[in-house]
Amino acid sequence: MQTATNPVLLNSSLDDVTDDNGCKIIESEEDKDFLSSIQRFIKDEVPEKFKKALELTQSIISEGGKVIVWASYIKNIEMLCDFFIANGIAVRKLYGATPVETSEEDCLICETRESIVREFNSDHSSFNVIVANPFAVAESIS
Repeated sequence: MQTATNPVLLNSSLDDVTDDNGCKIIESEEDKDFLSSIQRFIKDEVPEKFKKALELTQSIISEGGKVIVWASYIKNIEMLCDFFIANGIAVRKLYGATPVETSEEDCLICETRESIVREFNSDHSSFNVIVANPFAVAESIS
């Protein structure tokens, strides 16, 4: 499912992938040519969804707006943020790995989900884009 959304993930390691019986899938000699073809194909591949997301995001930002991009898969969140940054867009990510604020000290130590949302909602935010997993932030972002 993830690779249908982002073919670059085909390049991810299969070391921990198992078949229906729980046995590890081991690359055979026959697979090596096929895997090499995939790696060549995706080396410089940018998913069309990323390109369209960039186009729409740039358009909204140019009009003074802010953007929340919802994504389900961690690797896609990370890769989309990297893609935005490479294209000059300041972005923050909100997903399971983003720390949750547990005390006032957390605000000073690192970016937490809550501090990112507060800054995003501020008129003087240093970024206009958030890529978020809906399960990590749900309604707290609105």
